[in-house]
Amino acid sequence: MIIDSHLHMFPPMGGSSGHRSRKEHMQFVQREISLHHLPVLRASDSEVVNLEQSLLDGNGYAADNLTNVSFRGGEFGRLIWTHQGTDYYKQFLPPHMTDLSAPADLMIAQMNHAGIDKAVLHTGHTYGRLNKFLSSAVQKFPDRLWAMALVDEWKAHEQSQIDELDRAIDNLGLSGLWFDTRNIYFKSGAYGIDHPANAPFFNHVRDRKIPVYWNCPSPEPTKETYMETLLTLGRWLDRYPEIPCVLTNGFPFDYFKSSRGIIFPEDFWQVLDAPNLLVEICFPIITGGRMAYPYEELRPIINQFYHRLGPTKLVWGSDMPNVERFCTYRQCLDYLRLSCDFISLAEMNLICGDNVAKLFSNL
Repeated sequence: MIIDSHLHMFPPMGGSSGHRSRKEHMQFVQREISLHHLPVLRASDSEVVNLEQSLLDGNGYAADNLTNVSFRGGEFGRLIWTHQGTDYYKQFLPPHMTDLSAPADLMIAQMNHAGIDKAVLHTGHTYGRLNKFLSSAVQKFPDRLWAMALVDEWKAHEQSQIDELDRAIDNLGLSGLWFDTRNIYFKSGAYGIDHPANAPFFNHVRDRKIPVYWNCPSPEPTKETYMETLLTLGRWLDRYPEIPCVLTNGFPFDYFKSSRGIIFPEDFWQVLDAPNLLVEICFPIITGGRMAYPYEELRPIINQFYHRLGPTKLVWGSDMPNVERFCTYRQCLDYLRLSCDFISLAEMNLICGDNVAKLFSNL
């Protein structure tokens, strides 16, 4: 059984998508796009331009520094804004996504075409407040999908977020929690995940016996802030060894470049080695724009993860449909299955399905 640990379904990204307004939703999307490594292109001719800071006011990555540039969803996978009278965009989704949506029927058809048996639906405020939307997808395809629940991460210390999680699990049939630590920073949250104020929320997660899918990108584009974010997660994992977790969305390889290739420090591996943590091999989405399929440069990196963590700690994820701006769904799987001959077939079966199946086996 092939299980994708990282799939998205969502309504048109240019709309409110479950938020109180389109404007509220676009603030989350603009923040995501302002940090994304994708190039900025001029809409009139699709030429790459050096205009990264047009989405920010120049004061770094503070919570309230988004510029007023009529940021909006466009067509053909583009997110667009207007700076000094000229339209620019980033190609966040593949061009075939004309209205920026990934409905359930389409994504199940994608899974069928690529030979994917089941998938875990990720979420996030960038895509919308999607607990009900994802619930509908799971109800329509109950044998194919698990879905993660969204909360307001910066309000995790409030009873309202415990209530929201319970509604998602008990009433909507979702299977776990998706948690983006960066939103605490961007929304000026008072408490990090390891702060005692958030203990009641995470104690409740532990009591619910559900998994947590973590997204832990750096709130600012530096190696130092990334490592502090990761080490904070490590402290949390030590505090909650009973909660099964998955660390998602790959890793910022550029921070760890050396003359000997990509070398991760020991404290990086110590966090990833936590016994309650699975690690997602989701690499083409972060390197596809700079490497050509079949991504041979990823082979030694995967080898490191395999030998340091072992096959029972790894899960394969695609980040579909986003990854199709670089490669097909099937290629996103084949680069791992067909080129990493240092991983046996039995071990590859663990990485590409069995480990995720075990994670959800008690639900």
